[in-house]
Amino acid sequence: MRTEMRVEIVFAVFLLSAKIVLAASSSIPTTLFVSTNIARQVMSESSSRKTKTIAQPCRAAVVNHHVLAADVIARLVQTIRNCHDLKRAIILSPDHYQASIAPIVTHRHAYRVDDISMPVDEEGIDRLLKTVGVAREDDRSYWQAEHGVGAIVPFLAQVSTSTKILPVVVRATITLEQSKQLSRWLANEMKRGAFVLVSSDMSHYLPERQALANDRKTMAAFARRDAGFFAKSNDDYTDNGKSIAAMMSALGRTSWQIVGHSISTKYDGAPGYTTSYVTGVWK
Repeated sequence: MRTEMRVEIVFAVFLLSAKIVLAASSSIPTTLFVSTNIARQVMSESSSRKTKTIAQPCRAAVVNHHVLAADVIARLVQTIRNCHDLKRAIILSPDHYQASIAPIVTHRHAYRVDDISMPVDEEGIDRLLKTVGVAREDDRSYWQAEHGVGAIVPFLAQVSTSTKILPVVVRATITLEQSKQLSRWLANEMKRGAFVLVSSDMSHYLPERQALANDRKTMAAFARRDAGFFAKSNDDYTDNGKSIAAMMSALGRTSWQIVGHSISTKYDGAPGYTTSYVTGVWK
């Protein structure tokens, strides 16, 4: 069966089940993506270990959304809690199911972490819709399948339950002009105090040796601030290259500090079919 067809079938089945949840509540339960107990446990374990020390305030980060590597997510979140107040968090996700209604989409549903409701950043959403011409509100149960945002929120909730979440999905097909508009909006939101999390796993479905070789190229591109590399990247390197490229443009002069690097084989994943993870912060 073709990959595109499998994706469409999986997404259709998920939407059918998710409509029941959405009908019962206007918020999105994060247990659809990861158990709150797991997020709490790995965050606690991470806090007991030494984390990266960031010598100056950080402005943005890259974090994985594959919860197989939940410890990698936790380590990144523990790092940024020490260099930013996280009152507002923009999460840029790839469009995993290729099902968004526009090249850039957002929504106004709160995320529910057990009994806690994590609010969305309504004013930031208004500015996004005003600034980025192709941005649209996608108010469907689509969001209950998009783990690029939902898998991150429970970890943020362990730091602060009052953090305002601004969820954004970015298609891999956005144009250069659309990317520039997104960058301008991101730069403005950072000036207003928002922290930006680019939600991205790295190489996909490659044998371990090739995945790690690709990761070395990816990490070098982060270090030299090569937005062009990410703008042209495909799943062999990252699933959210356009968001990384837009983020780099928004940051301007910046420095990158790696926080974590891992691969699915370290979690008993098959060595011939891997996903890899690179996390870090921009200062």
